[in-house]
Amino acid sequence: MSLTFLQSPLGQDPVIVETIFKASPQRLFDAWTTPTELVKWFGPETRDLSRAEIDLQIGGAWRFIYEANDRHSDILEGEYQTIEAPKCLVFSWSHSRIFNDGRRETTSPSQVAISFEQVELGTRMRLVHSLVKRESGRLGIAGGWHVGFERLIKLIG
Repeated sequence: MSLTFLQSPLGQDPVIVETIFKASPQRLFDAWTTPTELVKWFGPETRDLSRAEIDLQIGGAWRFIYEANDRHSDILEGEYQTIEAPKCLVFSWSHSRIFNDGRRETTSPSQVAISFEQVELGTRMRLVHSLVKRESGRLGIAGGWHVGFERLIKLIG
């Protein structure tokens, strides 16, 4: 897979992805903050979100829940730190994997900062995912954000 949206060296902290969307900053902001929109594009096409929960206020929680498979379920969650509609979002991020035998693995919290900048052709969306402790995590995150950007382009341009 070619990571055309990746702007930072592969495997390095922070992971930076960026591209221009043919949509307004408000449309992109809404795609990030409306549960019914998020489930249409977030994550890999092979494993859709079953639910997105959003409490869009400073200190409010967000939670994205993937459909369980025969081995485990996955939950992404965090808390909103900055909300400046439609210019930027900053939130904490952690990934929990809950195995069918009851074990749970959770990553250390990291941070995601997204900016939405109006440009001539639409909106430049820049995502900076920082404080990911393991290189393997950063590699996975780079690929995941790339796929998310591809799916978001298909949805809104």
